[in-house]
Parts: sequence; C-alpha cells; structure tokens
Amino acid sequence: MTTPRGDIDRFFELSLDLMVIANGEGHFVRINPAFETTLGYSREDLTARPFMDFIHPDDLKPTQEAYAVQATGSEVVGFENRYRCKDGSYRWLLWSATAIKDGLIYATARDVTERKQMEASLRKSAAELARSAELSRSNAELEQFASVASHDLQEPLRKVQTFAAQLTATEHDRLSAQGQDFLRRMSDAAGRMRTLIDDLLMFSRVSTQGRAFVPVDLGEIVEQVLVDLELSITDSGARVSVDALPRVEADPVQMRQLLQNLLGNALKFHRDGIVPELRVSAEVGDHLAELTIQDNGIGFDEQYATRIFGAFERLHGARAYPGTGIGLALCRKIVERHHGTITAESEVGHGARFTVRLPVEQATEGAAVTPLFPETIDQEASHALV
Repeated sequence: MTTPRGDIDRFFELSLDLMVIANGEGHFVRINPAFETTLGYSREDLTARPFMDFIHPDDLKPTQEAYAVQATGSEVVGFENRYRCKDGSYRWLLWSATAIKDGLIYATARDVTERKQMEASLRKSAAELARSAELSRSNAELEQFASVASHDLQEPLRKVQTFAAQLTATEHDRLSAQGQDFLRRMSDAAGRMRTLIDDLLMFSRVSTQGRAFVPVDLGEIVEQVLVDLELSITDSGARVSVDALPRVEADPVQMRQLLQNLLGNALKFHRDGIVPELRVSAEVGDHLAELTIQDNGIGFDEQYATRIFGAFERLHGARAYPGTGIGLALCRKIVERHHGTITAESEVGHGARFTVRLPVEQATEGAAVTPLFPETIDQEASHALV
C-alpha cells in the first residue's frame, strides 16, 4: 500500500522534531516548521546559504566528516552539533540522517540543549564537590598545623625564653660584653619567633575557626580598635577622622582583626616629621559596602599593590618597621572569607589608600535586615596608617 504524497508532506509539516532535506551541494532544499521555530530563521534564510554557515565553529569539522559519510550512502545516527540561532545563541541538535539514491540527504533532529545544559551543570556540581572535598582536606591540614604550632613549637620556644630570662636575671653581669650581646640577640630572636607563630596560627584559623556572620556595626568596631591603639595614636600625634560607617553581616572578631591591622599599619608607616593623618570612610550601594582607609604616610610603589597581600611579603626591612609580613595577608584572607575584595593604591611619599568591599548581607538564609548607617563618629586622636 502506497502512502499518498500529500500525507507524507503533512507528516513532514506537523512533526515536532526537526526535519530537513539537503542536497549534495550542502544546501537545505526543504525544512519543516519545527526547524524554523527552533532556530528563529525563516525558511528563506535557511535555504539561501550553505547549512555549514550555521554550524558552531568548534563543530564544523565533525559535521563535515559526518556529511561526507552520509554522501556515501551510509546512515549517521546520534550525531550532535550546535546550530546558531537568529539571536546569536546556539542550540544543540541530535541528528539521524541517511542518503537517498537521488542524491538527497534526509535528516531528522531533536533539540537537546536543555539536556546538554543539565549535563554541564552536573559536571560543574561534581567539580565543586571535588573542590569542596579538597578544601575540607586542606582545612584539616591547617588544623593539624595549628595544633603542631601551638604545642610542639611553642613549648620548646617557651623554654628558650624562660632560660634566657633566667640567664639575664642571674648571670648577666658575669657574662662578657659579647656574651651579653649573644643573650640579647637570642631573646630577641625567640620573641620574633613567638610573634611569627602567633601570626601564622591566626592566619591558618581564619577559615577553620571563624565565627558565624551576624550584623556588625563597623563604626563600633573602629571605636574599639582606636581605644586599643590609643597609646600609639598619642605617641605619634596622629589625627584620625571617622565618617559614618555601615553595618554589615560579618564575623565581628575578624572584622576587628581586619581593622586593627589596617589602622595599625597606618600608625606604623608614617613619615618622620609629618603629623600622621588618617581618614576612615564608607559608601554603600548595590548591596555592597565600600570601606576606605586613607593616610598620608610613607606610601609604596604601586607596582607592589598586589604583592603586599601575600604572606611574608615585606617592602621594608624588619629593623626599620617591625612585623612578620603576615598582617595584610591576614586581611586579604578575612575579606575573602566574607566574599569581598581588598585593594591598595599608593605613591611613594604620598600615603596609601586601602579599599575593602564587603557584602552588606551575606548569602545565607535568615539574614537580618538592619539600618546601613548608625550615628556618625568624629574623632581626632593620634594615628597613622597600615
């Protein structure tokens, strides 16, 4: 029994799958409505140019190879490629095709874009899970390091400091000038080692022992830090002004550490003979708080603006400016834990400006909504920059 040609044509037109007929020169000679609808082109658009013009560049060679196979009379089943839509996007199509004796190729395709996107999403999720597992392993190693540092390293160091103190108290006058110098150097080195261990412990615990995010008034945090730095502020004669600062969802202990380091650096790196001046200000927009700490200190060459946030990176000798080189690395790690950024701008001899950008609300459920700006704080004390 022969099916009337009109019924075949109607079947071609009504099919929800994409159906095409192509000739040996690489042009479509017939296209069903589903193909037009999927790609957004008119029938005239699709038949006016070689169909290879619509193929994604990365899929062009495999498509040419599949077309060559079809031209020999063989069938191609389960071939996938991407076709460009009229809006510039691409759709994944799954093809089955066969060549007929008259030199025409009959093909049907199914749009599998959503399936491909889901597969990509699953691969991404699997990669994220793998990264999460690696992060958990890394955090466990950091915890192990913290345990070793806090016990196995600190205990013998404590003994060195204790015996050095006893020698200084009981044997100092019996030692030669050289012996007294050796003892002083040993005590200083032990003190620096303790500071370094404490800083490394603090750095390693930013992610592993951080507290939950809660609404934090940055103005109150700055007030507390300035009280802690009161002696340094008084000694340096610095002038400090603090604008209204916002509330953000954050770890309050780490926010205090962040601001303590930045403000403490401002005090440390002031210019001799110049009254240190420091301003703390903030702007809020698009759910982001931008905190700026600016000073008139010694500054630094801006080519080092990224390097200074690395652990143990120092632009000045330890004798000129004491420290372990962990402070700004700790700031960077705290900011990153809060899904923010920290940047620095400076010019040698003209101060520096540190900009911290933090989400006002962290991406967690049940986040409290609080007013952005509490009352303004104005202070003039003694202070300089990080």
